[in-house]
Amino acid sequence: VLTMEYIEGFKVTDKVMIKKHNFKVNDVMTSIMRIFSHQLFISGFVHSDPHPGNLIIRPNPKNQSKAQVVLIDHGLYCECSESFRLDYCKLWKSMILMDTKALKQVCYKWGITDEELFATLQLMKPYKPVDQLKQKQNVIKRSVNRKDIMAFQKQNSKQRIRHLLEQTQDIPEELILIGRHMNILRGLNKWLGSPINRINIMSKYAVKGEKLNNPLSSSYKKIKSRSIKTILNQNFNQFKFQFHLFMIDFLYICSRIWYIISHKVLNKKSANFEELLEKAVIGPFEVDTDLG
Repeated sequence: VLTMEYIEGFKVTDKVMIKKHNFKVNDVMTSIMRIFSHQLFISGFVHSDPHPGNLIIRPNPKNQSKAQVVLIDHGLYCECSESFRLDYCKLWKSMILMDTKALKQVCYKWGITDEELFATLQLMKPYKPVDQLKQKQNVIKRSVNRKDIMAFQKQNSKQRIRHLLEQTQDIPEELILIGRHMNILRGLNKWLGSPINRINIMSKYAVKGEKLNNPLSSSYKKIKSRSIKTILNQNFNQFKFQFHLFMIDFLYICSRIWYIISHKVLNKKSANFEELLEKAVIGPFEVDTDLG
């Protein structure tokens, strides 16, 4: 039996209709990102075709002044294994913490040979561990100009992306569908002017998802049995994680303020947060990442 329902509303990219209904773009995009973050990191059952035509906005039946997101067309889903779901949670947590060791472990398991490049493409945000930033500073201190550095990065990046997925037999099937899924959501946020910080929202859900299978967080008794060193390490990592999210949020807020000032006060065009990240990431690769 095929059951269908008629949904009356408009596409999420229809800025005119969003404004007409006095809906806040920030609220709409936050709802969308929370829905898909829950699917990715908590349930592991992911709608794999979230293009704007499958995201309908309508007045919430319980509160007409609020927007409700309706997800349609459930023909393509990715059912993640529990192992992949947990690994994907660990991947995001390690990227935010700049935990190169944990990042390498997940990437090695998936047959990915360049964890730094993979993390950059996942976040669509330049990923640079602290030790590599120090190396870059040392290079800049020498008699090498910016043009030489950019030329080297461009040449090196093309070689790296060719060798990124050398062991294709180890790559999880889920990763292919989720990669497309992530790029569509990033593109949607960019199209709407980057009203939200998607990286922070997804990172918080990744931590929640990892705890679902973490026996240390399941009961107070097990917490009591842990050593003081373990408790201190976990508290430090939690502080470090929150600090990194704070810094990302700070950069997002600064870019958001400048974007609003440029458009509404100075009447000038400026890049939104997603566009700034995209420019920093895709420059060396010369690829097109427009909304699909």
